[in-house]
Amino acid sequence: MTSLSKQAMFLQDFHAQHYRLFHTGTVAEVDYINDAMAGNANATYFSMANTYKPMVWIVNATIDMDYSLIAQRFGARIRGIVCLGACHQDLRQHFTQMVPIVEVEDIEKATYTAQRLAKQGDMVLFSPMYHGEQNAESYGVAFDKAVNEL
Repeated sequence: MTSLSKQAMFLQDFHAQHYRLFHTGTVAEVDYINDAMAGNANATYFSMANTYKPMVWIVNATIDMDYSLIAQRFGARIRGIVCLGACHQDLRQHFTQMVPIVEVEDIEKATYTAQRLAKQGDMVLFSPMYHGEQNAESYGVAFDKAVNEL
C-alpha cells in the first residue's frame, strides 16, 4: 500500500471526527463550534487552546472533573457558561466569581441561552465533556440542529 493510499484512507475515516472543533455556523456574527467529541477536561482544554475568540462555553458540568486549569488559562476569554443539567460544585468554585453560569435541561435551551450571552465576534463552544463516546454523535447532531434553528 502506498503512502498516498494510506492518506486517502485516513481522510475517508476522518468523518468520524466531524464533531471535533467543527464550525456549525455563524449567527449574528457569533461562530458556533461543535466540539461534541470532547469527552473530558483535557479535550476541552485542547479545544480552547486552539481557538482565540472570547467564548460562551456549553458544558455538561454534572461530571466531577478538575476545572482549575481551564479556569486559569482561559477564564479571561470565557464570557459565560451554560450547563446542561446541574453545574458541579468544582465548576462553580472556579468560575462563579468570573462569569455568569446558567443551568438548562437540554441542548436547544443551552444554545439559545448561549446566543443571549454571546456578543458579536464571540464564539459559542459546545464542548460538553461526558462519560462515554456513545453520546458524542447524538450531542453533535442536536447542537447542529439547535444552531440551525436560531
